[in-house]
This record gives sequence, C-alpha cells and structure tokens, in this order.
Amino acid sequence: MDERIVDYAVRAYREDGREAEVRRLRWTVFERSPEVATYRTLREDTPEQEWPGVRERALAVLRESAARRRHPGYPSTLVEVLLDEGSAREAWEAAVEHGCDDRRWLRVAALRETSHPQDALGVYLPRVAEKVRFTDTALYPEAAELARKVHRLYERPGRPEEARAFVDGLRTEHRRKRRFMAELDRVGLER
Repeated sequence: MDERIVDYAVRAYREDGREAEVRRLRWTVFERSPEVATYRTLREDTPEQEWPGVRERALAVLRESAARRRHPGYPSTLVEVLLDEGSAREAWEAAVEHGCDDRRWLRVAALRETSHPQDALGVYLPRVAEKVRFTDTALYPEAAELARKVHRLYERPGRPEEARAFVDGLRTEHRRKRRFMAELDRVGLER
C-alpha cells in the first residue's frame, strides 16, 4: 500500500474524529506489510491501554512471518522490532529460534553481555574467526573490535587466563597477517 495514500487517509480519518478507523487502517497495513516502519506506526496510533493486546497480535504476525523465512541468515523483522523496543530477552529468544543476519546478532549479543556473557561469547567468537579467516583486510578492524569484546567478557567473570589464552591463540594462529596483528595492537590486545 502506498504510504502517501495511507497518510492521507489517516489525516482524513483524524479530521473526522474517526480514531477507530485509523487503528483499523494501521492494522491492515501492518498485516499486509509486517515491517519495522508499519509496526512503529501501529504502535504510535494505538492507545496505551490497548497496546499490550495489539502488540501480542502484531508479534504473532511477525513470528509467523519469521517462521516462513527460507534462510535464517536474512534480516529478521521480528528481531529488529524487539530490539527497537529494547526487549533484550525476547530479541534473543527470537534470534535463537528464527535466526537473523549478522548485524542483528551483534546487536542482540551486545544487549546480553552484562546479564548473559556466555551467550554473547557464543555470538562473538565464531564471527571473529570468520572475519579473520578471509584475507580481506577490510574486515580486520571489525574482527579486532569483536576480539576486544571477547577479551573483556572473559576477564569480567574473573577468567583472565582464558582472556590471555584467547589473545595468544589469535596471535599465534594469524601471526602472518601483519595488518590483523596491527589491529589487535590498536584495540589494546598486545602480547
């Protein structure tokens, strides 16, 4: 549905005091196009007292859509919506159940660092390895930043020997990749 037409109809309904029609239209648009933007407008145009019930129905639509996705590595609107709401636990559960792209996995992991560091490590470790495995030096700064997060997470619960072993292992395995070694130095992961 054309967004301009929807906005025009919403304005017309509002001018006539037909708020129920606004909500009905927003729901129809969301159902036809379950995306972050349509979810946001649905949330904005739903009265606060009605939102919990509408939210559950909307999340059910997004869960159904996520379950139909053919590839778990594609962006997930469900995960994005839950991240947008700041629902870290629900975003994690949705990402685990339905998968999502790397960018969203990293956002979900960042939200889990404090409360569930092992979960965050489970996301960061394979991504460090993946980014360094390729000889694309453009990925090295991101790999080094992720390695710094891993190091910090290992140190947090008082496991400095694991933090040191992680850095030593990276440096030993990739010692011939001088640019990656320089990136590790840059983020403070020297030998």
